[in-house]
Amino acid sequence: MAGSDKGGDGAALGLRLALAAAWHVVRARQTRDYPQALGLLEAVGQAAPDAVAFRHYAKLCLGLQAAVIMKMLEEEEPDEKIYDAVDTYFPEGKPKQHPLATPRDIEIVTEAQEAFRDQVLGLLSNRQARERYLEGQLEAEYGEAFLRMLEQLFYEYLLRLESALPLPNVSQLYEMAWSQCPLPQATQCPKELRLLTRYLVDVGHQSQGPLPQPPRANTPTSTQQQPVQLAPQPAPGSLQHPLRLAQSSKDPPRRRRLYSQMPRDQKQGGHQILSNPRHPGHLPAHPAPHPDPHLP
Repeated sequence: MAGSDKGGDGAALGLRLALAAAWHVVRARQTRDYPQALGLLEAVGQAAPDAVAFRHYAKLCLGLQAAVIMKMLEEEEPDEKIYDAVDTYFPEGKPKQHPLATPRDIEIVTEAQEAFRDQVLGLLSNRQARERYLEGQLEAEYGEAFLRMLEQLFYEYLLRLESALPLPNVSQLYEMAWSQCPLPQATQCPKELRLLTRYLVDVGHQSQGPLPQPPRANTPTSTQQQPVQLAPQPAPGSLQHPLRLAQSSKDPPRRRRLYSQMPRDQKQGGHQILSNPRHPGHLPAHPAPHPDPHLP
């Protein structure tokens, strides 16, 4: 479904390409690239903090951060690198302030960060305990079920963002994706185009079908941007950020049907993992100000 992408066309196009790339990273369990997805979450959160309920945002970020560190433990990364990652993602003290976070929200996130930090530091200081944990508990607590739940959380996050953005101009999105191809006369679809098509299908903007053909002339156009990165353009806080434009417009953002389930080929499960208070993703649900009805 193509529509108008009024105001900040290039910014909205670049943001959607970045979201498509991040969605692929999470779906494909590319844990090493989760930091880039986290950077995108932070950038969007700074530009439009009210686009997504704080507890949903916090649970997703904490879960992705925990997955990164547990993967480092599993792959026996040097302890120094793991210590640095813990200090980066689970620092001592209270988390950053957020305009939608209540004092209770901050308290819960602080407790989750401290508990996870203590757990990892304890494993790093006791080699035998670390080996027992990796062999007997890691998969149950942070394995596929946990990653599947993160995928579900990220999918719902995308739907919330899409409800705040203008309808996409699909033809311009595809033209930009083709522009990422390094070969001027390429006839095979670039990776960015495949990721974008999957993203548009999953969030309900397009039906499954054949991939589009390259533009007639693969020459620079006004829609061509810098290579796709896992960060929205322009910089967060800019008045030209597409989410800011959508929210500050006189007309409310156009609403679309939101899907309450994952794409058909994705199995459900793992909800109990992030509901366990031992996990950093555990945040009790409360009514969110966002009008989307499919999230608790």
